[in-house]
Amino acid sequence: MSRSGLSRGVDVCLDIPTDADRPDCPHGPTLLFTRYYADKKPRQFYACSACRDRKDCPFFQWADERVSEEKRKLRQQINAMQQPTTSRDQYTKRLEKFKKLPSDKERRFCNSCSELLVAEEWSKHSTHNVTMGIKLQLLDTPTKLLRPLEDEKTHAQYLFTDDTTQFLVNVFEKLHLSHVICIGTPRIHEYITNSRTDMKSFLLDIDYRYVCKRKPRPDHRM
Repeated sequence: MSRSGLSRGVDVCLDIPTDADRPDCPHGPTLLFTRYYADKKPRQFYACSACRDRKDCPFFQWADERVSEEKRKLRQQINAMQQPTTSRDQYTKRLEKFKKLPSDKERRFCNSCSELLVAEEWSKHSTHNVTMGIKLQLLDTPTKLLRPLEDEKTHAQYLFTDDTTQFLVNVFEKLHLSHVICIGTPRIHEYITNSRTDMKSFLLDIDYRYVCKRKPRPDHRM
């Protein structure tokens, strides 16, 4: 990718060769960028596709850099160590167990850990910020249960109000849209999934907490 007249700066490369050996960081496949200089030729590098701040993800690799097998294995270990400690299947079993509790009084949610809690876990979270009396209906709208993340460079979650969400979905209907990709807009995804039978929604979001609060679905990807 060229950028005529640009003396310095960074551009994302959309035309990555299909045979490129694209490395992974803890957040998934990286993106290819081109750095432009005022006094030398541009040079390409790989960096995190989710985080723009190196403090959030320090991954960096020049595209023409030769990576040893030892470094590759070390990188794989680092990536594995930074994955969620609880698997998706484990979260699914927890959610099903949570739903089978006989009363709302037995359902609690730890805001500090973003965890659904059952009775045997209450004591471990006694000093945390815990919401009690979780209704089953709330599990279908996790955006109303989870607190928005406020990291401006990585997450910066701004959730639509109910009126705005309904307005946008009505616009989709007028445009005769039957399939919607919700990029970082989980509340719209929730509304379509819970309220519309004539519309399908596919959620793309890097917030793993949404996987933890919903049964695994083919319409949700991290």
